[in-house]
Amino acid sequence: MQIIIPIGDHCAGAICLRELGLRSAAFPFDWIVTAQANKLEHSNFSWIAHTIMHLLDHPNTIPVFIADLFSAPQFQPQTKINTAHALWFPHDNFDSEVAFAETRTKYVRRMTRLIQTLRAQNQVTLLLVTRHHGVESEVVLRLLDTIIALNPKSRLIWISGCVTPVIHHSALHVHVVPMPIDDTKDEHALNVTRRVQIKECLTFEE
Repeated sequence: MQIIIPIGDHCAGAICLRELGLRSAAFPFDWIVTAQANKLEHSNFSWIAHTIMHLLDHPNTIPVFIADLFSAPQFQPQTKINTAHALWFPHDNFDSEVAFAETRTKYVRRMTRLIQTLRAQNQVTLLLVTRHHGVESEVVLRLLDTIIALNPKSRLIWISGCVTPVIHHSALHVHVVPMPIDDTKDEHALNVTRRVQIKECLTFEE
């Protein structure tokens, strides 16, 4: 089975892969929303991209990185928000010390899996699904170049909430599908369309 890794900027990518029967493993960005308090006009995808690139170079720092991510005062378990990086963890459990510790351990495990998968130079497809207009194409391109350097057959699928995201790269390496957000549609309706788009991109790759 091909390795498809959701990289944000919210949980739609992981949900669509699960519904398509293509979610083969859990990765760290499956259920993170990179917008504080779910404010859709902003995105912090750049944090995800820089995190991946940094930890590829420094894999031994993953436990410390995760511990800092969930440390006070920047992280508040009551709100499930990291205010320093504008990250929201709506699907995770922080209700007790035991649950909090299990969540931290889970993220160490998932981040380690991601970095090991990439460092092993596996062929991967990165799946980026965005709802926001503030994603920097340059950051996406830098991450893509990093992944391609590890394996030239790796790909990026970007289902974008922007009208015309600009990213200049070979069509062999990236599929950008503009899908302007219709505010009259809920996430379930949007995901129906996203699943079709993902399947079309994967079919094209084959």
